[in-house]
Amino acid sequence: MRRSRLVLLALAAVPAIAVLGACQQASAFADKAKVCTEAINLATLQPNPDDPQQTRNEAKEKADRLIDLTKNVAEADVKGALTTVADHYTALAKEKVDGVVNLGNWAKQTVQNLNTVRKVCLG
Repeated sequence: MRRSRLVLLALAAVPAIAVLGACQQASAFADKAKVCTEAINLATLQPNPDDPQQTRNEAKEKADRLIDLTKNVAEADVKGALTTVADHYTALAKEKVDGVVNLGNWAKQTVQNLNTVRKVCLG
């Protein structure tokens, strides 16, 4: 009798463990979706050559937020993509934003970063 109760208890625990695992996966997916949505919005920054300080400030704020987002996602590829964009913004925050060459390079790198974030988030 005691043995059958243990077997029944064990069998009852199996679905609960499966549900818990599914809930954790759903939660991880929801976290990734939320992080990716915000990251894609943050991955677009248009430098303002008329106000370089504003551009540097915005780049710094976005870099800080992207680093914060990496703490909310488990996938290494997503963390890597967000860190790359944050590094790009950090570099912009430290450099002059007034040159046409700088803006051309910035635009090219921004498109690459945005494509990388989209790829890892949708994959």
